[in-house]
Amino acid sequence: LIDLNFVDGMIATYLNCEAGLSKPMFRKDAALIDTVLLQSVVTPHPYGIDVIACPLWTVEQSTPSREFVLQLLDVACEYYDLVLLDIPLWPNAWALNALNVCDAIILISELTVPALNASRLWMQHLIDDLSGVNDAAPSIMPVLNRQKKNMLGSRVSVDQAEAALRQPVFGSIRSDWAAAVAAVNLGQAIGEAKPNSVISKDVSDLMQRVRRVVRAPQQPELKRAS
Repeated sequence: LIDLNFVDGMIATYLNCEAGLSKPMFRKDAALIDTVLLQSVVTPHPYGIDVIACPLWTVEQSTPSREFVLQLLDVACEYYDLVLLDIPLWPNAWALNALNVCDAIILISELTVPALNASRLWMQHLIDDLSGVNDAAPSIMPVLNRQKKNMLGSRVSVDQAEAALRQPVFGSIRSDWAAAVAAVNLGQAIGEAKPNSVISKDVSDLMQRVRRVVRAPQQPELKRAS
């Protein structure tokens, strides 16, 4: 699990683990990044995943170069069977290259009209950009987060969300704020903090669907990261 949201990423914080990718390392020659260096920045998590993240920095500091990020991803994809990337929405020099070799892109959107409109625009721009470099661009799968039951008629329905996105919704995660807060505060998976939480079920169902997409026939030399 690689946190590429260098400016405001929170993966290491939420998983309560060390951020092993130090800022001075970004000044290294990208050609020096290999599996040995990769393992030196990995933080093993008790739940069986390796985390690569870096401490947040101020605006005065420069983000990693395109060459550094792409070489890091290339080495990680050769070393691991499955790589999960958290990519920021803000423009940068390497995001298009990273997304271009993904098996699947999951776009998380809040179930509000502004968020859905922003998601649709982001998908349109990304599809246009990817179509210029790859005829077999990876599919973008919109997922609705914090879905709540429509009690008062003021919430956006799934049908309305699909109309705003102009494509079908791939999945949804129901809202269970108490379980989410308990998991974060206790440093546990939601299923441990609150057994039978709807979030655990929805995430499990979502991952099963993603696996079916990733396992579909593709070009293995091009499709390496998720």
